[in-house]
Amino acid sequence: MPEEFRYRVIHETSYLYSGRIDLCHNLCCLCPRDTPFQSRIIHFMSIEPRPEVIGDHVDFFGNHRNVFSVQHSHEKLLVRSTSEVAISTAARPWEGEFEDPPWEEVAAGLPGLRGEAARGIGGFRLASPATPPVAELREYTLASFPSGIGVFGGCQALMKRIHTDFRYAPGSTAVHTGIKEILAGRQGVCQDFAHLFLSGLRSIGLAARYVSGYLETLPPPGKPRLQGADASHAWIEVHVPGLDWVPFDPTNNLCPGSRHIVAAIGRDYFDVQPLRGIFLGSGSQFLGVRVDVSRA
Repeated sequence: MPEEFRYRVIHETSYLYSGRIDLCHNLCCLCPRDTPFQSRIIHFMSIEPRPEVIGDHVDFFGNHRNVFSVQHSHEKLLVRSTSEVAISTAARPWEGEFEDPPWEEVAAGLPGLRGEAARGIGGFRLASPATPPVAELREYTLASFPSGIGVFGGCQALMKRIHTDFRYAPGSTAVHTGIKEILAGRQGVCQDFAHLFLSGLRSIGLAARYVSGYLETLPPPGKPRLQGADASHAWIEVHVPGLDWVPFDPTNNLCPGSRHIVAAIGRDYFDVQPLRGIFLGSGSQFLGVRVDVSRA
């Protein structure tokens, strides 16, 4: 009987403003999804100051979103999301024996999808704002996809090369850093590597989607676990016929399992930003983020 891991995730976002803010409208994407291997147990939000308007809905990609408006004067905003999830330790289909279809055949079949398949799979083969087609990246990707190789095998090879060729360097890029800049600098963070991976796969006609979430991190041997020292994470999923969506984490060069917590999916980061919004007021803002992932 497969076991499960239970995790508690606390994600705090704070904004400190240099002047008074009269109004803000915000959209959150912090509620973990249910997946074939993950079940959401609880999720709740606390917001200070208390908003006058609050609601929720499910977006086009099936992500649960919270919306709220603070309609009175304030100088700071604190949004705290608390979740608990259960993740099965059962073997994933891609961990055993399976038929890995040639990537050319899979790519050739995607434009012909219709109905729900076109919406749920085919749309993820198209470029997005953060994953535009780049000729240099297409050539880089094709080096991992010789004729006849399977989709899974090609993705594993490309994941390993991204992990090897690009340096993980926090602070070296920003949210809006483009594919060409990442290629030139050969460094970045998980969001950048996910965008690079996605753009390359889409450039050769495969369907792939962005995944935002969290990763359980363990302290060095003999060291205490530090609360609030975790961070949000990003990886991708590729559609492989016969396996459905298969995850790949280029930052860590592995296929995610029971330590990766899925929050949301989209075409790229800008579909699943944890918190975004607009405000009416003057002055500047200072952002703070604190994430804690622990066994429940």
